[in-house]
Amino acid sequence: MIVILNANPSFDRTLIVDEIKSTGVIRGKKVFKHPDGKGMGAARVLNLFKVDYMCLNILGGKTGSMIYDLATAENLNMRVFKIKNESRINTIVVDKKNNTLVINEPGPFVERKEIERFKIWIQSQIEKFKLSDEDNYFIVGGSFPRGFTRQDFEDILSFVHKNSFKVVIDISKEFLKVALEQHVWMIKVNLHEISDLIPAKNEEIISFVHENYRVENIIITAGRSGSFGRFLGMNFKTIISKSEKRYAVGSGDAYLGGIMYGIANHFKPSSIIKIAAACGAANTEEIGPCVFEKEHVEKWLNLITVREVDIR
Repeated sequence: MIVILNANPSFDRTLIVDEIKSTGVIRGKKVFKHPDGKGMGAARVLNLFKVDYMCLNILGGKTGSMIYDLATAENLNMRVFKIKNESRINTIVVDKKNNTLVINEPGPFVERKEIERFKIWIQSQIEKFKLSDEDNYFIVGGSFPRGFTRQDFEDILSFVHKNSFKVVIDISKEFLKVALEQHVWMIKVNLHEISDLIPAKNEEIISFVHENYRVENIIITAGRSGSFGRFLGMNFKTIISKSEKRYAVGSGDAYLGGIMYGIANHFKPSSIIKIAAACGAANTEEIGPCVFEKEHVEKWLNLITVREVDIR
């Protein structure tokens, strides 16, 4: 079973404009509205490929209700923990040259009593989904709302580990450091996020994380430069033969969704990485987070090469 924690969902408004300017009035030509958050992007990919999963969300206020309504209209498998304060609205502005400006709100503040109830709630969800006859995966996608502390995250990871879930992390900053210290099963982060924490560069990051934090699976995405890492014992680098400046918001989430799709279907490691990279690239075909179709993935599979490499 794949359980996804999307702790800080958002209502995304993507505005298409002629030109992004630093001052003055910018008039939108078209608006796209989507429920989002890193975890929900990965869930959308699993939904596309009909992989069994459950996406757990923290939602509050009228914005939270809009996120839930839009997500259920897409037939995403959702469970919700409700809080008092309002969920966030993010604004993405894209111009004719595919220049992109992303404005992320800080998100709601979750009160201490709500956080304690949430930790009890998530334990009940984990116990419901735990299966004894197959591997179980717990994905943490994206940031936590304000109010959550490092200790809260440690508590969640500790309980998940005790229930034999393999933990997959796509998060940044202090909580990424916590995940590394907890020796999670896999991290999937972009190069900028990991570079802020690790005193190493590019491929050297893989060896540093593996040796110092005992994390077995480390995947780093680098936009149009492809991805690299260590996955199921294979050191790899992906190469994209065609690279254009396109809409990229959500590509990392699509990549993670592709990884979990491949794992769920027991594909070999190189095939999983190739599918994941194709999903990340396919995300650039449509405006919106992970709203591409299978034919987009099939197109990009022919443009991606996965090479085994020697990472020291």
